[in-house]
Amino acid sequence: MENDIIYHYTSVDGLKGILNSSGVKLWMTDTRFLNDKEEIAHGVKLVSLLIQKYHKNNYHDLSEAPSNTEFLARILHEIEERKFYSVSFSSEIEQLSQWLAYCPAQGGYAIGFDKELLKKHIEAIEGNYCIHPVNYFDNLDSLHKKVYSITSNYVSINKSNWTKRDLDIYDLVPEIEQFIATSKQSCFKTENEVRVYTSKLKNQNNYIVEFYNKGSITAPYTPLEVDKDLIKEVVIGPMQHQDLAEIALEEFKKVNNYDFTILKSKIPYRGY
Repeated sequence: MENDIIYHYTSVDGLKGILNSSGVKLWMTDTRFLNDKEEIAHGVKLVSLLIQKYHKNNYHDLSEAPSNTEFLARILHEIEERKFYSVSFSSEIEQLSQWLAYCPAQGGYAIGFDKELLKKHIEAIEGNYCIHPVNYFDNLDSLHKKVYSITSNYVSINKSNWTKRDLDIYDLVPEIEQFIATSKQSCFKTENEVRVYTSKLKNQNNYIVEFYNKGSITAPYTPLEVDKDLIKEVVIGPMQHQDLAEIALEEFKKVNNYDFTILKSKIPYRGY
C-alpha cells in the first residue's frame, strides 16, 4: 500500500528553517548542490541515448529543416541548460541510511507531510512545479512510445509538415523534463524518494533565490511555501538526547502553532 505520509530528513537548523510561525517554507535546492553528483546528468544521458535510436529517421526534403534526431537533440540541450531546483522526500520512516545521509552526526529530524495534500498544493501553484516519484530503473518506455509515435509520422520533413512536427515534439518537453528531474541511479533506490521539482530558464531572474550552509559551501535554493496543515508528524531521529529533544519539540509546536504528532526513532544508534 502506498504511504500516505512522506518524510523530509533534515538537521535541527533545517527543521527551524522549514517550520516557522508564519508557515512552512521548503528549500528547493539547486540540483547541482545535491548529494548525488550525477543529478540531472544521469537523466540527460539516458534521453540522449534514446534520441540516438532514431538517427535513421533523418530524411527531409528541406535542407534548412533539422531532422527528427537533430530537433530532439536541440530540445534536450535547451532543457539541459535550465536550472533545476528540487526538494526530496522519502516514503521510508525508519531507515538508518536516511538518517546518516541527510542528517548531521549529532542527530536530525524527519518532517512528515501529507502526500495527497502536498500533491494538491503543488498542482495549484502557478508555473511548472511538479511532484513525482523518482525513477531508479531507467524506465523510458512511456517516453520511447511517444517519441516513436511522433517521429514515425514525420519520416519526411517538408514545408507542409515542418511546423507541425516541431510543435508535436515541443509537446514532449514536460515529460522529458520530468524524466530528467526524477531519474537517479539504482544504487539510491532504497531511498524510495518522492521529489518536488521546478526548472527555470538560464537567464530567468523573476524568482527568489536564497542560500543555506551545506558543509563548507553556501548552497542556493528557491523557497516554496506550503500550509501548516500539511505537516502530520515529526520524527526525532537517533540521537543521545531524544527525551530532551521531545520536550523542546513540544514547546516549539506550541509557540509556532503547529498540530503534528511527535514520534521517536527506535533505531538504536546514538551518533556522536
